[in-house]
Amino acid sequence: MLPLLVALGLIGFGCSAQEPAMTLTAAAPCNVFLVGEELAFTRTGTAPLTCVVQDYDAREVWRGDVTAEQFTIPAQPPGYYEVHWQAGEAKGVTPFGVVSARPDEPPPSGPVAVDGATAWLSQPDQWEPLAKMLRRIGIGWMRERISWGQVNPEPGKLDWDRYETVAEALHKQGIREYQIFHDSPDWTHPGKKTRCPDDLREVYRFTKEASAHFAGRILAWEPWNEPDIDFFDQLGDKYAGIQKAAYLGAKAGDPKASVLSCSFCRGRSGFSDNVFESGIADYVDIFNFHTYAPISQYVDNLAAWTKLPVEYGIPRRPIWLTEAGIRLVAADSQTLTPEQERTQAEFVPRSFAISLAAGVDRHFFFVLPFYPENGVQFGALHKDASPRPALLAIATAARQLGEGRYLGKLACEPDTVQAYAFDSGSGSVVVVWADEPTEATLSTGMRSVYAIDAVGRERQVQTDGGTLHLSVGPLAQYVTGLGDVSAQASGQVRPPGKLPKLDPSKVVLVGYIDAGTVDKGSNCHIIRADEPAPFVVDVYNLDEAKPAKGRVTLALPDGWTADRTEAEVSLPPMGRKSLRVHLQPGPTGLAKGTIKIRVEGDFPGPKTAPSVSYVRLDIATVQPKERLSLNLDRVEAWEANIPRYGKMKIEPGPDGGVAFPITFTGPGDRWCYPRARFVGAQDWRQYQAIAFEYRFDTDDDSTSARVQVIETGGSSYICSVHPATKDWRRAVALFADLDYGSWSPKDADGTLDLDQIGEILIGCNTQKLEKLTLEVRNVELLAFR
Repeated sequence: MLPLLVALGLIGFGCSAQEPAMTLTAAAPCNVFLVGEELAFTRTGTAPLTCVVQDYDAREVWRGDVTAEQFTIPAQPPGYYEVHWQAGEAKGVTPFGVVSARPDEPPPSGPVAVDGATAWLSQPDQWEPLAKMLRRIGIGWMRERISWGQVNPEPGKLDWDRYETVAEALHKQGIREYQIFHDSPDWTHPGKKTRCPDDLREVYRFTKEASAHFAGRILAWEPWNEPDIDFFDQLGDKYAGIQKAAYLGAKAGDPKASVLSCSFCRGRSGFSDNVFESGIADYVDIFNFHTYAPISQYVDNLAAWTKLPVEYGIPRRPIWLTEAGIRLVAADSQTLTPEQERTQAEFVPRSFAISLAAGVDRHFFFVLPFYPENGVQFGALHKDASPRPALLAIATAARQLGEGRYLGKLACEPDTVQAYAFDSGSGSVVVVWADEPTEATLSTGMRSVYAIDAVGRERQVQTDGGTLHLSVGPLAQYVTGLGDVSAQASGQVRPPGKLPKLDPSKVVLVGYIDAGTVDKGSNCHIIRADEPAPFVVDVYNLDEAKPAKGRVTLALPDGWTADRTEAEVSLPPMGRKSLRVHLQPGPTGLAKGTIKIRVEGDFPGPKTAPSVSYVRLDIATVQPKERLSLNLDRVEAWEANIPRYGKMKIEPGPDGGVAFPITFTGPGDRWCYPRARFVGAQDWRQYQAIAFEYRFDTDDDSTSARVQVIETGGSSYICSVHPATKDWRRAVALFADLDYGSWSPKDADGTLDLDQIGEILIGCNTQKLEKLTLEVRNVELLAFR
């Protein structure tokens, strides 16, 4: 999330054409008052003003007529409120919140945190009020953003500008800042359309300068945001080098700073496998990921994410969820309806509770400031930095969860009620909710307890003979005063993560194919099978004091050769040497799809982490040993398959094969996959791939062709996309590379059974076009062994 264009000022969020006739502002940072503070407001204009204050449930709690420029509203308990005001023809709504007072001291380093990006998303006059507001609601950590390209526009020139101001504002209020970058200056990759710098020594120098400059103010650094998708246009082999260089640089600048992994957002993928296989575990203090899963999928989604550190060999590292937001489509691309604001507020406590229960050590809500992206509004604040209900929900979560140590789930009736128990550091707290309104019962030995709803409203609830009866619904409640519930809690509990003591090698290896193309989806270099491929190994010594001398070895798959596979390397302090070899592909990889080229180093000191490159052969350049035509160049071999808001025809192709003229007549996903059925189950076990030729009447970049292979039971396996082209193109898909289609019937064994093939679909998806034509011909099976 959060494209770099925001930092560069190339994306704006709009502004009023003129100042409103009247404004009403609160005398509290971001309109958030403490209990005991005067609820003071200032208005502009002179017309008589009528004010109606409503609470979170739109119940009127005060009404008054105002003539003075400054006035106060009667004290209110914690919660979310709105002042609905009118002065003549002018009218508006001013939201405000009231939170329980806390000691005037830096907030604790708790698990409830926010992603701010305030240097990019907030106006300069909002930076200090935001920091003050975070202090009073008890948020101890803020995720920020920095642009390396802005700060360091030319070699040797550093201007921290807005990032200095934000860091100082947060530090002054005791807010712990953690920072991230995901760009590089043009001069670090001259003449190339990429964000990946050519020389890792520049990554080291920048992170060292940054961490030293902000030492004591910025306590953690993340080298890149979501590089497993399009925030980084290279593959895992190159990113692993950036992670290592950034770790070494940050620690050289401030040894006390923590360094996170990049923020993964795809789940386990070829990219994440690749970077950990390349040894980044020795250069990661904290595992870091993002999720935007719907709350209904949170339990399974978070369980999968928190298993990854175990699978990657770092089970005890802290786990931070550094972007967790809810997608709410705004009608005007910016403003949420009251119903959507309630949905956002309901999301907050449930997402915090589920993720902390799954083993997350720190959870950052995305995002604090007003932020629309592609029609979705994420912010917990309005454009003027006044609160939405979600902000009060974040404040309540921070106060009630405290240290947030998960104890387990409590048995609750009915079983549709969720009850997550935590140790807040000052007692047990249970977060309770249900998707539908119901009466929940919990066992307790107390005569009364306190129930605090998501926006902070507290009430005392009497128990009945040791049983608590509580009306619950989608808006979660925090139940306190239950006594110690740890003995009643059940379920697996992950111990808190611990920061490691690492001493990684300062020799960094980066190997990569220096030709062909990269397939970001599969995280593979694509090379031809019929000619040598240039392979580069960059060897760095990121030690500022000591030289490094050792051996670099290239480990190749069986049957592959290179003009050399090892070399002696001698490097001065901060030296670099590039080794270039030519790889001759062998047969390995034709059936499996992905193969690995491994670079290893043997140098004095800590073990040198390897560099691993994922490679796939361009299968269209491999001569098959056998072909079998499926005889599908006939119109009668195909059946229409298109949604109800589309129409298609099946016609003879002008150059052979078949043509599929397609028209979409209404809204919805635009797909068309003509179907070719076989008589009985087909046995394709002696073949490794399916191939076909295709062309469109367009080269639209939102349009692509794909093939699906369907088992007799209906389970679908689909290939990666092949882009639209007006010229005939041959597409080859290895069966081993096909992915299960989650929309199809569940496959009992989870793999494509090549002896149970019932049909194939060859078709297309498009985002932009209403009319197009796809032609297909020469569909055949290929055997390479």
